[in-house]
Amino acid sequence: MTRFPYAFAFLAVALSTSTVSAQVVSSDDIEAALKRQEQILNSDNGVAAGETRGIRLANPSGTKPKAVVSKRSEPAAKTAAANTPKKPAATTVKATTPTKKARVQKASTRVQPPRLPEGEQLDLVILFEYDSAFIRPESRPQLEALCSAINKGASDRRFHIIGHTDAAGSNRYNMTLSEARAKEVKRHLVTECQIDASRLNPVGMGEERLLKGLPGGDDAQRRVEILLNIAS
Repeated sequence: MTRFPYAFAFLAVALSTSTVSAQVVSSDDIEAALKRQEQILNSDNGVAAGETRGIRLANPSGTKPKAVVSKRSEPAAKTAAANTPKKPAATTVKATTPTKKARVQKASTRVQPPRLPEGEQLDLVILFEYDSAFIRPESRPQLEALCSAINKGASDRRFHIIGHTDAAGSNRYNMTLSEARAKEVKRHLVTECQIDASRLNPVGMGEERLLKGLPGGDDAQRRVEILLNIAS
């Protein structure tokens, strides 16, 4: 597969208070990247190994089997039912806290966007205040270019806004911070660009999808990815 020519422009990202000199990706280049994404996501083998086309729903850890219909004759079934001791009348059931296993199983059903091959991802430089989801003023030109690209495209296009962090800090903290930042980018696009909120799906990935070939703490790991949301 040919690597996307704009990849290197997209990978320079920093979300801390450090001084960063980054070139703004133009609306035309963003649109070209989105068209490339559309080709990849609609192809049979364009998404990275282990992922599926469009939105992916993680497999639940336990799927209930279908009910098995008894092959016993009706009289035999009635006899067995008559000989089965009746359970006492139900009493008030005390609510219980879900077990850790149940919470893990519920979390495994979290809807996640697909993962494009590296070099095909659209990662933009959007700067935030340190340890915050507040967008810094110098990020406005990049957000304006993103607004322009989205508004010039088809009105039925939907997008994932994916927040990524580096590997510093706990995974839970990074997940929370990356989600807050993705939601803030969505809020900006809705309030400043009049983009329909239903078209934007903010997702926090924390440190789950670190870029390969770079240290876990590299600035480029802290990025905001824009991905077409194509239903499978």
